[in-house]
Amino acid sequence: MAQGDIKINDTVIPLHILGDPAYPLSAKIVKGFVGTNLNPADDSFNVYLSSARMCVEIAFSRLKSRWRMLQKRMDLETKASPRSITACCILHNICEDLKVPLPATNQLEEANAMLYPQPAAEHYDRVDERHAYQMRAAIRDFLAETEPLRKSFHR
Repeated sequence: MAQGDIKINDTVIPLHILGDPAYPLSAKIVKGFVGTNLNPADDSFNVYLSSARMCVEIAFSRLKSRWRMLQKRMDLETKASPRSITACCILHNICEDLKVPLPATNQLEEANAMLYPQPAAEHYDRVDERHAYQMRAAIRDFLAETEPLRKSFHR
């Protein structure tokens, strides 16, 4: 197991990204179950996943609205990007602690979404795909055993 990995019911769960339906399921990107007749555990997993994604999306939205350089392609050397992003995060946290209001929003985010669309899905091998399904099932089962089942209100 690599650093940061956890084990749930004999399944190794590496660090991963919470994805939306546009992304493929993989060991690096976990997304919800699809379909209209989901069992309660699958539906609950989707609600927990959506809640976690929403929290992250709100945090990134606030960060990007405060530091507009994060709303577009960065004209920096590759080596400087992590330091610049880290500095934005640290300063953002200071502003949040001091309750400094966010600047007024503009249309730049929508323009950037058109200029920089989401990446095309990569081809993943079958071993990765099988592991991704096992990972998602292990996380779903763990949540169903340890947390209250939640129901989606979108149906």
